[in-house]
Amino acid sequence: MKCVNAVKRVKDGIECVSRYFHLDPETGEPSCYVLDDLRTVIDEHTYYHWKEGREEPEKVADNSCDAVRYLFYTQETKGRFKREPAFAG
Repeated sequence: MKCVNAVKRVKDGIECVSRYFHLDPETGEPSCYVLDDLRTVIDEHTYYHWKEGREEPEKVADNSCDAVRYLFYTQETKGRFKREPAFAG
């Protein structure tokens, strides 16, 4: 596995992740799913929020949020990660 330094721009990275979790208007499906068994990931993303009055996230229970942001935004920025149509299996 080739490793690269993460692109850690917070706001751009959050917007990138958001695109993958929101429904695609053409398919009505998100591009990314989280398995039900991954309760920590689900809980952290559910309660992830901005600091009041600021454009930065609250730094509480956000390890999986940061990891997903680093993965998605770094790969998309470096051209290695492409948004695919929803799985139709």
